[in-house]
Amino acid sequence: MLHAETDSGAEALLDDLCQGLLCDQPESNGFACGQCNSCAGIAHQGVHPDLLVLVPEETEEAEEDAEKKEKDKALKKRQIKVEDARRALAFVSLSANSQRGKLVVIKPADTMNREAANALLKMLEEPPQGTRWLLLTYQPLRLPATVRSRCLQIKVPSATAEQAMDFLIEQYADRAELLLARGGGLPFAALAYADIQAMAEEFLQHLGEPRKLSAISLGEQLAALGRAEQRKRLEIYLKVLSHFLVDCALQQRGLAARFHPDFPTPVKQVLPQIPPLQVLRLYQDTRLALAGIEHPLQARLVLERLLLNYKQIFSPSVPVRKRDRHE
Repeated sequence: MLHAETDSGAEALLDDLCQGLLCDQPESNGFACGQCNSCAGIAHQGVHPDLLVLVPEETEEAEEDAEKKEKDKALKKRQIKVEDARRALAFVSLSANSQRGKLVVIKPADTMNREAANALLKMLEEPPQGTRWLLLTYQPLRLPATVRSRCLQIKVPSATAEQAMDFLIEQYADRAELLLARGGGLPFAALAYADIQAMAEEFLQHLGEPRKLSAISLGEQLAALGRAEQRKRLEIYLKVLSHFLVDCALQQRGLAARFHPDFPTPVKQVLPQIPPLQVLRLYQDTRLALAGIEHPLQARLVLERLLLNYKQIFSPSVPVRKRDRHE
C-alpha cells in the first residue's frame, strides 16, 4: 500500500510500478524495459490482460425523472463498491496470461466502501501465488484497520524544495518559483497550475481587491460557457479560492503564506479585523462545493454565492448570499 500526498506524483510512480511488475523483460533493477508488448500496452492504452485497475464510480440508481436524477447525482459519493471487489476476486481466480502473474490496482483505496473492503480481506491476507495487489491512498486512516494491517505500507516521500525546484526549472525556468509556490511546494501540482496559470492569476487579481470584485459579472461570464467548460473553470476558481483562504488563515496567525508569497496588500490590511471563524467557514463551504464539482447543478449560482460571501467578509457592507435551494 502506497500512501502519499495529493499531487505528489504518486500516480506516476504507480504507473511505473505496474509496468515494471508486468514487463516481459524487466531490467536488473526491476524497472520496465519500455519496449516489450506489455510495456507498450500499459504505457499507451493503460491495458494489459493481467492488469485490473479499480477506480471509484458513482452509484447508479433506478431511472427517475431527468431533473431529479441530475440533482441527486450531486449528492452521490464516488466509491469503489462491493461489485468491484467481486470483479477483482473473479479476475485473480483465473490463470495469468504470462509468467509475470496478475496485478490488481486500487486507487484511491480509501474510496472503497466497507462492504468492498470486507470482501477483499481474505484475499489480501492470502493472495494466490503470482498475484500482487497495489493500493494507493491519500487518506490511509479512512481505510479500515483490517485492510491496513494486511498490507505492506510504504509512505511515498515528498520531493524536497530543492528537488522540486530543479524539476520545474528544466521546464519553466522563468516562472519555476511562482509555480512551485502556487502548487504548495508540490511539483506535480505546480505542473498542473502551469496549464491554467493565466486564468488562475486573473481570478487571483479579483480576490486581491475584494471591494472591486464583481461576483455577478464573473458569474455571467461563467454562465456564457458550455457546460463542460463551466465545470472546468469552476473547479479552477474553487481550488484557487480554497488555497487563498488557507493563506488568509495562516496570515491571521502570523505565519507565512503557503501558496501566495506575494499575498495582496489590500487583503492583508483587513485580515486583523476579520474573525478567523468566518474565514474557516468560507473555506469549508468552498471545499464542499469542490467535492461536488463532478455535477455542479448551477455553476453560476455556486460561484456567485461563494464570491458574494467572500466579498462580505472583506467588505462588510455587502450582504451575505444564502444558499439557493437548487444548488
